[in-house]
Amino acid sequence: MPLTNKNEWHKSRIYGSDPDEAPDKVFDRVDLLMPVKKSDVLPLVVEEAPSKDAFFPVEPAELTELILKAINPEARELTHIWYRRPKPSEFRGGRIPFTEYIYANGICLMVFYPWPETLIFPLTKKPADAVLNRYRKWSPKVFSHKAKWQLQWNADTVRDFYLNDLLKNLLALHNDFQKKLAQMPDGRLRNGQLVQYANQRFFEQAQSYS
Repeated sequence: MPLTNKNEWHKSRIYGSDPDEAPDKVFDRVDLLMPVKKSDVLPLVVEEAPSKDAFFPVEPAELTELILKAINPEARELTHIWYRRPKPSEFRGGRIPFTEYIYANGICLMVFYPWPETLIFPLTKKPADAVLNRYRKWSPKVFSHKAKWQLQWNADTVRDFYLNDLLKNLLALHNDFQKKLAQMPDGRLRNGQLVQYANQRFFEQAQSYS
């Protein structure tokens, strides 16, 4: 599926008093998506090839199939799935989450990011033990290299982590949020007065804004 420079809901997005305050300017990235048409079969899938030194721990086709099987059929439809290739500067800055979930003006999006072949992620700081507790089952190692903190994952446990933690949590978030949407007045949704953003990071607790 192609990308575009902007879409129709860019002008009416709302995030508190200033949409630019949203974390990582995430809505600027989402503006690249093509808007949904009535004739589209949802979800629309955007698959960008990762760089030569990166990969998706689970193939995009498999992930998409698992998502479609797991989503509550009574929920509002997921409009987009984006396998996004990040900019090198985003990765070097330690600003790449594992997944993102975004809702704005009828656009409901899941974003997945590739992992480096080395399975080593740069960190913005040394994570506290409390932050790493979520990941201990998969045995990642935190170490310092040239005065910079990094996180080394275990190749034998990455797929299990991706499917049984990241994907499971993302699907639960989607189903819970769709229940919330179903209880809201249609007028509020038509007026674009609702924005949801959540991510799963490897160096800090998951964030959620609504």
